[in-house]
Formats: sequence, C-alpha cells, structure tokens
Amino acid sequence: HRFLPCENKSKAVEQVKNAFNKLQEKGIYKAMSEFDIFINYIEAYMTMKIRN
Repeated sequence: HRFLPCENKSKAVEQVKNAFNKLQEKGIYKAMSEFDIFINYIEAYMTMKIRN
C-alpha cells in the first residue's frame, strides 16, 4: 500500500503541488508548519513502539 507515491505524475503529488502553488509565498511557511507536525507525530509513534 502506498499513501503518497513518489512518481511525478501521481494524483497525490499533483494535489500537493497545486496547493503549494495556490499558497504562493505563504506556502513555504505552511509546508514548514505541516512538516513540524509530521515530525512530532513520528516522534510520538516511535516512542510508543519502543515502549511496547
């Protein structure tokens, strides 16, 4: 199962690119905040797995 395939022509990648383009300069700040949330999620997940 692949949630976000890496192929250039995938629909998911196109949607991300379109959203980024619509945000223009604000897009980089949005991406950074989303990435920060993602990193926090991964950290919590890994901590949970280590405890189990």
